[in-house]
Amino acid sequence: MLSSSMIGKCEIDLEDRFIGNLGNKQKASYKIQSQIYQRKLRELQKSDNPNPTTAEGEDETTVRSKIGELTGKYDAIKMDKSPVEYKALISPDKSTSQGSVEMFLEILPNELARSYPVAKIEPPKPTEYEIRLVIYETFDIPKSGDVIDLFVQVSFAPDGWSGEETVKRTDVHMGSDDGYGIFNWRMLYPLLIPCPFPRLRFSVYDSNLFSSDESIGEAIISLRRI
Repeated sequence: MLSSSMIGKCEIDLEDRFIGNLGNKQKASYKIQSQIYQRKLRELQKSDNPNPTTAEGEDETTVRSKIGELTGKYDAIKMDKSPVEYKALISPDKSTSQGSVEMFLEILPNELARSYPVAKIEPPKPTEYEIRLVIYETFDIPKSGDVIDLFVQVSFAPDGWSGEETVKRTDVHMGSDDGYGIFNWRMLYPLLIPCPFPRLRFSVYDSNLFSSDESIGEAIISLRRI
């Protein structure tokens, strides 16, 4: 039977992550203190003494005031959005990192989780851009005869597979005897980012009037790092 092989892993101590969060610690502290004062309030309300006080000498008005103060402090703490982390993946058989995972981790008490919005996991909205390309010159293009009639064709297919590509071409530089061609031709392409296949395909052709144009060579430029 085939089985999956582990490439790398990382471990996170959830208890340490929760306790180490300052907001969580503050909320937990205010909640515990509020519960203590609520217990004191119930004991005062059950007392037969006309003017009951706690062991610390606090009357019912003071206790209610403390509960309101602690509740206000609890509600005032706004939990920051968990930051995105990049965790290194380690393999016990390797001495170097086996890549990394992009992630974020939230640990919230139930009562806080109900009021804290869930992080949206969705692709970024596409942003419209424009590719501006100028074809200036060609050099050292090989020729099959005495001269060649050069033109450059540039195609852009954003998804790389559907065949719905945008194709544009320059005018024709006639009668080049050394592979040199001059065009100064401007091309514009619409671009939506994120783009799954940001590549431009450059092709150089020898133009023919009575037969199909002859492809001489091509090159592909990735726009991913631009």
